[in-house]
Amino acid sequence: MEMQDGGIPTHPLFNDPSADIVVESSDGTRFRLHRKNIKVHTGSAFLGGLYCSSVDDPDITCLSEPGDVLEIVFQFLYPQKHPDLGAVTESESVVAIADAVGKYEIYGAMNACEIRLRPFLSDHPTEIFTYAFKNRNQELLNKTALILSRFPLHERLENLPPQCSLPWVNYQKTWTAVFDAIRTYIRTLLQGTGPGPTALCICTNRFSYNSKGICGGCYDFLRVWVLNLEKTHRFAELGTKIASSLTPVPIGQGLTNGCPHLPAVAKHSQTLIKKIPPFVSFLDCSEKKEFCQ
Repeated sequence: MEMQDGGIPTHPLFNDPSADIVVESSDGTRFRLHRKNIKVHTGSAFLGGLYCSSVDDPDITCLSEPGDVLEIVFQFLYPQKHPDLGAVTESESVVAIADAVGKYEIYGAMNACEIRLRPFLSDHPTEIFTYAFKNRNQELLNKTALILSRFPLHERLENLPPQCSLPWVNYQKTWTAVFDAIRTYIRTLLQGTGPGPTALCICTNRFSYNSKGICGGCYDFLRVWVLNLEKTHRFAELGTKIASSLTPVPIGQGLTNGCPHLPAVAKHSQTLIKKIPPFVSFLDCSEKKEFCQ
């Protein structure tokens, strides 16, 4: 770093004396920028007077991002080869860069940032969900919503944008309705009412004339399976549990190896979950319209 402006470091890539705007990062590094480049490559947010001036020098604009983030972001303001975001390996840094690019409306960098965010969806779903909502990225919004969908409602509402609160509640109601529908499906299969197998169920009688009917034992087994499924807080794990339950179970051997009706119930569950509308469809009309433009 070069020491200028009273001993405060100025970034060597952004120290042109002809620059007419000086900004300072949260960790005290200054960047000399050109107003004309900012006007061409950003939206109104950057020059909109939204950011505070330095107490020591009112001509210095203070930003909330650290210097290593701004170093990459500001390179997109100039007619040069843009930085390789693939070289940024820390997920926190990628999210911070994307957030700054969206915040300052540097449109030329948004696509590169959004592509780079995809490998980190599972690591930072809440941050990327918020980014996607602010920047109207329907794909990232729906994907992160799925990842977050099984977490407890109160945990999500505390961290999501306020405009998403009601849509998120309705989204969760749809998930609740799916699990209720799975339970209803299981009840329609119930044949016996006792706690153990009956002659009508293929779990003990491979020659049962009603292979779709279930006994009390199978009914209890499937109810517990659905309950455990509903308590799963990670969407990927939920998908794995359902997929592992699709494997056929030997019939006529009781419940030693599992319920022989489980694959059918798992398949039905899979179908119902796939029919859940994407999160963007739960937004109000004005928000949804912006996403679909």
